[in-house]
Amino acid sequence: MALSASLVALSALAFSHASRASSHTNHSSTFPACVASMDGQLPSATPADFEFSGTVRRYYIAAEEVEWNYAPTGWDNWLGVPLNLSPRANAVVGSYNTTYLKALYRGYTDDTFTQMSEQPPWQGTQGPTVRSEVGDMVEIMFVNKLSHNYATMHSVGLAYNKMNEGGDSPPVASAVGPGECAVYKWLANEGAGPNDNSPAWAHSYHSYVDLDIDLNSGLLGPQIVYASGQMNATMLKYKEFSLLYMIYKEGQSFLSAANAQRLNGNHSAEAMSSKWGMLDTEHLWSGDYSSWHPQLVNMNSSYRFSGAASFHTMNGYIFANNPPFEMCQNDQAICYAYSYGGASHVFHMHGNGVMDDGRKQFSVSLNDGVSKTLYMSASDTGLWQVICHVSNHHQDGMVANYLVKDSALCAK
Repeated sequence: MALSASLVALSALAFSHASRASSHTNHSSTFPACVASMDGQLPSATPADFEFSGTVRRYYIAAEEVEWNYAPTGWDNWLGVPLNLSPRANAVVGSYNTTYLKALYRGYTDDTFTQMSEQPPWQGTQGPTVRSEVGDMVEIMFVNKLSHNYATMHSVGLAYNKMNEGGDSPPVASAVGPGECAVYKWLANEGAGPNDNSPAWAHSYHSYVDLDIDLNSGLLGPQIVYASGQMNATMLKYKEFSLLYMIYKEGQSFLSAANAQRLNGNHSAEAMSSKWGMLDTEHLWSGDYSSWHPQLVNMNSSYRFSGAASFHTMNGYIFANNPPFEMCQNDQAICYAYSYGGASHVFHMHGNGVMDDGRKQFSVSLNDGVSKTLYMSASDTGLWQVICHVSNHHQDGMVANYLVKDSALCAK
């Protein structure tokens, strides 16, 4: 298997402790304070099970407003008919088709935030994959490019101190406003790494101003922690896929009012007030303004589109509209499966089983916020489904395709 472009791009983001000072000398940035904070210095306190490897993994990630189409082919690829002829799809999509404004994490190559980093086509609504090895520090420069709403980045799995939590809660309010930036320093301690002799372990990250609203808006992505010294070898040996099970409730997004206006010209009272009533986002005098104000801003623009659809997605696609996950026969693969959105799901692949923590499995339960590292050998060729085995989720389009090519058809 050839060295992938994504591996080359990833390697460019991994700096030794000695070389970090030169990483920004040729860049100009509109965020000099955040650039200066990308200094490779460890947080003031580190966990007892963290021994610094000397490697800093740097990422440049923005929250952006993106027009997202949940079904870009225009087809129910499970039934094999156009969406407008599919009784299942019509029941899900409703009156407003499948394109909504979403807030998504997007990766960039450096602190100028001018060139997007490469991302596999099947990544969908997920943010860029944040990779590290046990003993590494992850440094993220985060820029909020949203027009009105607040956002953060919060790691589910890596170690951090209160200043790097990315959660908007007292006593440290850390919500990042529109046009602002933040730097996060997360540590890949032993507890975040894989068990026993496994090479990799799945985690995730998301915005944490208002958890439910931020997730439905689209702000989440995958993390992978590799055993020390095993990242490059693992990426060469295995095909890797991150698979997000998520029910996006567009009515609960902080972009719901914007979508109401875009999709049906709704400037009525529905688009002007939410289920919270008319929130005063400026004059709640008790408490810390820097903590409650961002939360109320995001709440105030949510729940403003009662006719919006809920999409049962895999990587942000419904009814197998995803660019297929591709493998060659007998390829070794790792599927990093995780779930958000308040519902439990069941991972199931047609044609091939997986190993889950050393046990052969054909179905794997995923609760909200849980990540699974699933190993497989692509032995059976063909175009197969990977699905949610919760029957009503499956009925509502939680189906994706993966392709195992005959080895004779694969270029080596």
